Amino acid sequence: MPERRTRPGKRVWLHAVSVGEVLSCTPLIQRFQERGWAVFLSTTTESGFATAQKRLSGVELFFFPFDFWFICNRFLRRIDPDVVLICEVEIWPSFIWCVQRRGKPLYLVSGRMAEKDFRQYRRFKWFFSHVLSMFSGLFMQNEAYTERMHALCPHPGLKTLGNLKFDAVSEPVNPTGIGELMPKGLNMCAASTHRGDELRIVKVFQSLRGEFPHLRLVLAPRHPQRKSEIVRILEMEHIPYTLRSEKNYCRTPVFILDTVGELMEVYQHCKIVIMGGSFSREVGGHNIIEPALLKKCIVCGNHMENFEDIYARFKREDALITTTWQDLAQDLRELIQDKEKVRRTGEKAFAIIRKNRGVSDRILAEIL
Repeated sequence: MPERRTRPGKRVWLHAVSVGEVLSCTPLIQRFQERGWAVFLSTTTESGFATAQKRLSGVELFFFPFDFWFICNRFLRRIDPDVVLICEVEIWPSFIWCVQRRGKPLYLVSGRMAEKDFRQYRRFKWFFSHVLSMFSGLFMQNEAYTERMHALCPHPGLKTLGNLKFDAVSEPVNPTGIGELMPKGLNMCAASTHRGDELRIVKVFQSLRGEFPHLRLVLAPRHPQRKSEIVRILEMEHIPYTLRSEKNYCRTPVFILDTVGELMEVYQHCKIVIMGGSFSREVGGHNIIEPALLKKCIVCGNHMENFEDIYARFKREDALITTTWQDLAQDLRELIQDKEKVRRTGEKAFAIIRKNRGVSDRILAEIL
C-alpha cells in the first residue's frame, strides 16, 4: 500500500499491469509530472514493478490491491486521487465501482480489445456493459478495438486516441551498462520467448553458425525465471552460454538475458530481433514497437493477435519479416547476407512509429 503522504497539488492513480504497460505509460506519466501532478502507479506483476523502479523517478509505486471493495476503498482513501487511469484492458469490477462511488473520473487509456478478449466479454455482455458504463471515458488504440468496445458498451465517451506504445522513448532512461557485457559480432536477439520457442531458435542458430561464425544469439525469455530450462536446452545442444546475471563479459555464442528491464538496452546492440510468442496462437505475440523505435529489423511469426492492428500496419509497409518455423533459417540467412534489407526494414518500422506519435497529448487533452 502506498505511504500516507500530504502532497500538494493534484493526484493521478495510474494502473499498468506489467512491463509493457509500464513502458508505454512512461511518456504519459512524465506529462502529468511536468504539470505538477503527483503520480501513483500500481502494477500487478513483479517484473512490472521492477521496471517501474528502474525507469521512473518521483512516482509512488505499489502493487494493485485485491479486487475487494473494502480493500480498494482503503487504497482510494489513502491516495485520494483526482483522476484514475487504467491502461489497456483491465476490468476490476469492485475497484471500478469504488472509484465511481467516490465520484472520481475514471478512464481506460490505450484501450485494447483483441478478438479473443472480445469473444469472452461478449458472452457476459450484460455484466461488462454495466461495468464499462462506469468509466468517464474509454480511449481505444484503434478503430477495430473501438467497434468491439461499442458492441459491448455504446459509451458516449468512447473514442479512438491511439496506442501509447507509439510514444515510448527510444533510449533506456537509466542505462545499466549491459552493452559492455554483450558479445561482439552480429548479434541476433530472440525477445520475449516462451516454452517451445527457445529450442527451435537454438537449432536454427546452430544451423547458421557454420556459415556465419561471427553470428551471436541473445536469448531474452519473457519470464527470466525459466533460465534453468533454457540452460538445459543449450547444454543438450552443447552450446556454451553466458548468463547476464553473472555480470561477466560474454565470450560465448549465446548470451541469456535473465534479468528484467534491460531489453530496450539489449536491442541497441542487436541487428535482428526475432519476436517470441509470435509463432503460437496461444500466446499471440508481443510488442514490436520497442525494437522498431531503435530501427531494428523485426522477424516474427504470423500469430500476432495481441497486436493485430500494429502487426497489420507493419506488414502493409513491409516494415517487418513474417516467417514460419520451417522458413526461419532461410529468412535469417537472407537477412544476414543482405545488410541493406536489414537497414531498410528497420527504417520503415521507425517511420511507422514517427507517424503515429502524439497519443499522450491527445489523452491528456481529453482528461484535462
